[in-house]
Amino acid sequence: MFSPNGDPEQRLREWRELRYRDHKSPQEVVQEFASLKPQQRYIDYYTPANWPNPFDIVREGAFDVSGISLIVAATLAHKGFVNTDRLRFDVISSHIDGFMGLYFTNETEYFNFVPGEVNTLQFVRDNGTLFESHIITYDQLMK
Repeated sequence: MFSPNGDPEQRLREWRELRYRDHKSPQEVVQEFASLKPQQRYIDYYTPANWPNPFDIVREGAFDVSGISLIVAATLAHKGFVNTDRLRFDVISSHIDGFMGLYFTNETEYFNFVPGEVNTLQFVRDNGTLFESHIITYDQLMK
């Protein structure tokens, strides 16, 4: 997928190609992000007003857990796999890999909690600690 150290314009082209690729399900979209390894925390997950938009995240290569989740949510919404304008992001500490950050959920499933997978609410409850939830609109995400 994207190289955090690569050319910003190349990353944006790769994301554009991904957004316009034919995917039959949210799982197929999330699998595209499986090889994107999270970096050190970059985004302040407690302050939604300060979250960068997905284009800036891709351009800057800000691929921490939260940045990846914001890109996944934007991609799923763009492709029509999100049926609401209210997007929920939970701040979770993962007991699987030790990362803490935003994870996108439709309130029954989590997208990319385990990289490349769509996980059930119960799986995430069993394997993480929830600290806070944020609900934003699609327009706020893309600001």
